[in-house]
Parts: sequence; C-alpha cells; structure tokens
Amino acid sequence: MTKIFCPIYIKKTTSNRIFFAQNQQLSVLGQAVLSEVNHAMWYGIPQRRVFTTDTNFIATKKNERLKFDIQLSMGILRLLDDVQNGFSDSLRLRSRPFSLSRKISPNNIQSKAQLDTLLAQISPKNEHYQQLSAFLRAHLDTANMKMKLLPVPLTKEDSLLALQNAVKNMETLGYSFEKYPTWNAVDKVKFYQRSIGVKTTGKIDAVTQFQLEETPRNIAERIAWYMERARYEKKYPKSYLRVNIPEFQLYYFNDDTIATIHKVIVGKFGHFTPEVSSHLFRIQLFPYWNVPYKIATQEMLPEIKKNEKYLAKNSLVLMRGDKVIDPKKVRWKKLNKKNFPYKIRQMPGPKNSLGIIRFDFWNKFDVYLHDTPSKWYFKTATRDYSHGCVRTQDPLELAKKILEIDKNKLLPDSLDSLMHLVPDTIPYERRQRFIKLKKSVPIFLEYRTVAVEPVLKKEHEDKPDEYEEKVFLFKDIYRKDEPIIRCFFEKNDKNT
Repeated sequence: MTKIFCPIYIKKTTSNRIFFAQNQQLSVLGQAVLSEVNHAMWYGIPQRRVFTTDTNFIATKKNERLKFDIQLSMGILRLLDDVQNGFSDSLRLRSRPFSLSRKISPNNIQSKAQLDTLLAQISPKNEHYQQLSAFLRAHLDTANMKMKLLPVPLTKEDSLLALQNAVKNMETLGYSFEKYPTWNAVDKVKFYQRSIGVKTTGKIDAVTQFQLEETPRNIAERIAWYMERARYEKKYPKSYLRVNIPEFQLYYFNDDTIATIHKVIVGKFGHFTPEVSSHLFRIQLFPYWNVPYKIATQEMLPEIKKNEKYLAKNSLVLMRGDKVIDPKKVRWKKLNKKNFPYKIRQMPGPKNSLGIIRFDFWNKFDVYLHDTPSKWYFKTATRDYSHGCVRTQDPLELAKKILEIDKNKLLPDSLDSLMHLVPDTIPYERRQRFIKLKKSVPIFLEYRTVAVEPVLKKEHEDKPDEYEEKVFLFKDIYRKDEPIIRCFFEKNDKNT
C-alpha cells in the first residue's frame, strides 16, 4: 500500500493555511511551491506523479482554499520524495510507491530559498546525474515544448501518407526546401536522412520514423529517464571495455584513463546487439566462423540453390558433425530452413566475415568483438549493419593495447609478426592462434541513447591525452526507450 504523509494540520478554529496569505490569496511561498510542483520535469520527474493545475487558479471559497492547500502540500511532498528516491521501482517498468518521511513537512518550508536548498540537498550527488540535470534544464529553457508532430507511418504500411506527413514534420522541424523547387517528397526524405546520418533510401524505416516523430517534449522525457537510470549507475572497475551500442563507439579504459577509442558496427534493427556484462578472456587470430543456423538457412541457402559455387567463392565449407561434405552430392532442392541437417563454416582468411581477429567474452548470446573485411562501413555515421556481433575498427591496435596492459608474454610486436606471415608459406587455417589473457578484462555492451561521454580536450605526446565529459543524444536505433517513455510519461502532460 502506498504510504503518503497527509498533513492534517488545519484546525476548524482558524482560517490560516500554509500557502495562503491573510488576504486569502496564495502567499509568495505558495506561488513558488505551485510553480515547482507544476514543473516537475525541471527535476526529471513525470508531471502526473506530482501535481497539475492551472497556475492562474483562484480559490474563492474557504473549502476550496482548504482543498487546494492540502493538494499543494501533497504535491510538494511528492516532488521532494521523487527527487530524493526516484520515480521508478528500481528501473522496472512500474512506478515506485511514495514513501514520504514525516521528517519533511510543508510546515517546515518557510521560504523559496529554503525550498531550493532542500531540493538541492536531497538530489542525487553523482556527477553524471548532475550533468544530465543541467542538460535537461537547458533543453527545457530553449526548446519549443509545445511543438506537435504528425504520426509518420512506415513506407511499407502506407507509402503515400508516410511521405506526406514526413515532409510536413520536416517543415515543422525547420527544414526548408525553397532552394530545391524540383524535389519531390522522396528527394526531401533522402535529404533529411543524409542530414541525420542514416541510410539514404527515401523510404520511412523505423529509425527515420522515430526521428521524424520525436518532439522536444519526447527528448526531455528521454533525458529524464536517463537521469533516473543515473541514480542506479554502477561503478566501473579501473580497467574495462565499454561499447555504447547506439553511439557506435568502443572505449577502453585503464586506471581511469582512456587507453584507446574505436568506432564499431552493431546489429541492425531486428538483429539487435544485446546488452552484456562479461569478461574478455581470449583473443583469436585468423578465426573460423561457424555460421549461425538462422543465417545459414535464411540467407545462404537461397544463394547456394541459385549457384553451388557460392560456397567456394566465399571460402565456405559444408559440414555434417565434424566431417566436410561435398556440396555436389547434396540434394539442395529438398533443403529448407526446417530441414537443414548441416553446418556451414567459413575458413580463416581475408574473406572471413570475422576478419582476421576476434575477441572472446562469455555470454549466452554467442556475440563477440571482431574484425571485418567490410571496412567502408566505418565511414558511415549510423553503423547498424551486423547480425548482432560488434565489428571493431582497427582491431589489431585494440589487441596490441590489451596485450600491452595485460603484460602478456605475447608482445605487441610479436602479434604484428604473426599477422603478417606470407600466406603462401603458411595457410591461413594453420595460422589460427588462441591468446589467453593473464587477467580477463571486464566488458560492458550498453544501450544508452542519452549518455555522458568523454570528448578529447587536448592531445599530449609525453602523457595521456586530456578528455572532458559532455552529454550526447543518440538515435534510439532499436526503439527501446519508447515503451519506457509511454509507461512513465503521459502524452497529455501540458506543463513543463
């Protein structure tokens, strides 16, 4: 049962109220409290949890003043409780019951300065929460919180309406096409997609749809949710790897200093890269790729049926158990995704989808960091192209840095030698090597669309580079924030 301290403090013999002056109007303190409880989003709190009323409300009758005074008292107590303890039930998709302390009473708040001091005292003190809080305030102060955008269907749902509403929303968001009078709606969508760094198709996909429908209020709600998450932020170890999936970036920290940063490619929509906390324990050179059953049957099998040379062309071998099968002896027409008693393995080498190096860490999803032969993807801004694994730019440099910090017996120079042996002398499959780390490295695959991340401030030759932290907004590429926002924030909240 929700425990709420209801201040029954008004005696029948007096007309005094906490937030009303002797002239029966809201006092200066009452006006300040009304402003605070009507703008819960200033503190990253869903408005519906606290209080909502017209700021011009006038209580003309005694019983109205009594009721309003109690409501205002309850509102400020709820706001104080949520600022101190958060609004979610330990980040689960349900609201936290109120647990108001009897130590805090509206009677103890005598001035706006005292209220401001109390709110500052009970706010979380961790640095990321404070940075997000300041970022939210700046957004609320500058953005048009009353902006309305039209729903934009996916192209496959209603292609005509999708283009019509997309163009209208672009214009609402400030895009002008007066310089391009010959452009049609598809051209305008392509222009928008280029501007936000997503695939330029001219079609409304899930990511484009999200960007076109997200209002400044939605952005504020996203920031507020990540403020809530910051309350429960874990303390990272001194040395660890961290990938922020929607940022497409990998950070390697050692002794609280950035050792190296790498661009990454993550899973595309429908093939999500999972959130994982694990330990990287091994590096593989020239790995085999055991093709997942789903990819083998849904993507490769149709290609093999069209052309049996597909396997050889892509350095793929067909296996049953541990035995290699001659593809010419297989009746391919009888095989389908429900009837495929084989495994497909890709041999080590430059055509291997894992590239020439792979980083292993324990997880139930069978994902890992690895190289890729498709380097050009790293030139794109929105890098969601994989089947779930994390492809890493400059993986050899990452491996050398890991081995250097690990003080591994295989020195970085030795790694170079192993990687650059002449293939004609030693076949790729005979060059496979497993390098076990002396000490496993914690690794975190995270999903944060609002994040405090390091930015290079000053480079140094003789000591580590200097970084400063800033707040960034990233695209919700998997639409994971959307159900959370719906759960906690009402769409019809009008006050900011």
